[in-house]
Amino acid sequence: RRTAFCRYSTHRPLNTHPQKKLAKMRPFLLCLVFFTVAATAFLVPDPVPFSQTIRKATVNVTIIHTTDVHGWLNGHPHDEAYNADFGDFLSLVQRLEEKFSSNRDELGYLLLLDSGDLIEGTGLSDATPVHGEYIWPLVKQIPYSALTMGNHEIGVESAVDELQKNFVPHWNGRYLTANTKKADSADFVGSPYFVHDSPDGQLRVLFLGYMFDFTHFASNVHVVEVSDSLEEAYFAEAMAVPDVDLYVVLGHIDIVMSETDQIREAVRAHHATTPIVFMSGHRHIKSYKQLDPNCVAIESWRYFKALGHLSLQLDTSASPNALNNRLQAVSHRWVDTSRDNFYELTGRNESNFLTPDGARLKQAIQDTNSMLGLDEVLGCSPRTYEPSVPLEWDTSLFTLLLTEMYPTVVYNTQAKKNKQLAILNTSSLRNPLYQGTVDRNDIYTVDPFNNVYGSVDDLSGSMVLQLLDFLNNQPRELVQWYSCGHEFAASGLPHFVFSPETVIEENTTYDIVCTSYDCITFTRALYDLTGVDYPRPTYPTQYTSTEALAAFMSQEHPCPAESSQ
Repeated sequence: RRTAFCRYSTHRPLNTHPQKKLAKMRPFLLCLVFFTVAATAFLVPDPVPFSQTIRKATVNVTIIHTTDVHGWLNGHPHDEAYNADFGDFLSLVQRLEEKFSSNRDELGYLLLLDSGDLIEGTGLSDATPVHGEYIWPLVKQIPYSALTMGNHEIGVESAVDELQKNFVPHWNGRYLTANTKKADSADFVGSPYFVHDSPDGQLRVLFLGYMFDFTHFASNVHVVEVSDSLEEAYFAEAMAVPDVDLYVVLGHIDIVMSETDQIREAVRAHHATTPIVFMSGHRHIKSYKQLDPNCVAIESWRYFKALGHLSLQLDTSASPNALNNRLQAVSHRWVDTSRDNFYELTGRNESNFLTPDGARLKQAIQDTNSMLGLDEVLGCSPRTYEPSVPLEWDTSLFTLLLTEMYPTVVYNTQAKKNKQLAILNTSSLRNPLYQGTVDRNDIYTVDPFNNVYGSVDDLSGSMVLQLLDFLNNQPRELVQWYSCGHEFAASGLPHFVFSPETVIEENTTYDIVCTSYDCITFTRALYDLTGVDYPRPTYPTQYTSTEALAAFMSQEHPCPAESSQ
C-alpha cells in the first residue's frame, strides 16, 4: 500500500511566460561556459600518484559546507543579514584558496562540499516546467570538491533527466549517489565514492554520498535503502582503498536518523579509528554532534543562509589500528551568508573582494532572473507574514492563506456541495511573505511546489477532528511516514492546521481541500483509522498552490501605482 499511496503527480508547470522567451535564454546560458571556473583545479586536482614519502605527522583540513540551498542563488534581497549571492560565494571560495595556496604549511587544505537539495525553493530553479533547467549552469560555476543529491532533485522524472544530462557529467565522478540508481539499468546516477589526493601527496580523502531511505522518488530512479546499499560491492571496494586519511560522508540525511549510524558502523567495521566526517542535510537546521572519538557530523541550515565551517587537524602518523585520537583540534561554526562576513573571512573589503568570475556569475544570476520574469511585481503586502508564528497572530502567513486566500481564490462552492475546509501542513510554506512589493520570485520562495489541489470528500466533522487529532499527536517520524517522507518544519505549530476562524462542527459534512501530497497523507491516515480507502479527486479550481498565491496578491493586494514602478 505504501508504494501505491506515494505514487502521484504533484507538480504542474506555472505557465506564466511564453516558452519562446525561455528559448531565447538558452544561448545566453550556453555562453556561461566561457567562464567555467579555473579554480576547480585547485580544489580537485588532476589525479597524481599518491605517495607516502615524507608524510607530515599532522595535516590541517578546512571544510566549507552548503546544504538545502533550494534555489537561493540570488541571496535574500529582503534580508541584509543574508545578502550574499552565489557570485559572492564564488569570490569567497577563490579568495580563500588564494590564502590557503600561499600558506599551505600552516593552513592546510580547503574542501568545498554540498549535501543536496539545490533545487525547489525559488523561481530561479522552479519557474520552468523542468526544475533545475536554468539553475544548473549557474551552480556548475562553483568549484565544489564533491556533492550529493537531495530528495528534491529526484521527485519528478523531467528534473531527474535534466540532472543526469546537464549536471552530473560536469563533476567527473564527484557527484556521489551510492544508494540512488537509474531505474532502467541499476547504474548509479552519479558515482558511489570518490578518492581525492592532494597534489603534494600529504592528504587522501575518500568521499561517499547517500540519500536517506526516501520512498517518493520519480519512476526513472530508485533509492536503495542505506542498509542494503552498504552490502553492495562498491562499499567493500571503497573500504579497500589504502592510506585514507579521512572519510567524508556527504549525506542528505539528518544526523540523528538511523541511516547515519548505519554508515558509521559500516566504515568502523573496516577502519576502527580513521577519522570520519558526516556533512549532513535535509532537516534544515544547524546541528553538530560528535559520534565517536574520531567521528563528527555537521548540518548547515538551509536556503543559503549559512555556511558550515569545519576545521580539522588529522594525525596522519598513527597506525591504522591504534586506539588514540586521530581527529584532533576540531572546531566548527556557521557563518551567516552576508557580504560583510565574507569580507571578514578573506581579510578583504567591498573594493577588492569580488573576483572577475564572481562578478560574471552575479550578473548571470540577475540576467536569468529578469529573463524568467521573476522581478515582475504582482502586488504589495501590507506587512510581513511569517509561517512560523502562532495562528492567532495577525502576522501569521498560514492564517492569511486559510482565512483570505482560500475563500477568495481557491474554493469552488458551486462545484462542491459540502462545506469546504482547507487544511495545510506547516512545512508547506517555506519562507515569509515580506512587507512591500511582492514579485514573482517572492511567490516561489513562499510556495515553490506548484502543487495541484485535491480533496477528500464527504467527511463528517467528527471524523475530521479525529483525523487531525491522530496526525497532530503522532511523533514527527511517523507523520513523515504517512506523508511519504515529506519533511516537516519544527516551528512549534501542529503538523496540520486549518483556519482559526473556523469551528469544525461534528455533525456537518466537509470536503477537505488539500494540496496533493497532503491528500495522500490524509487518505493513508484515514485508512488506518477506518479501514476505508478514501478517493482523492482533483479539486475543481483553475490554480495550483503557487498560482493561487500569485493570483491572490494580484487581485486582493494590488500596489499603489507608484509602488509597482
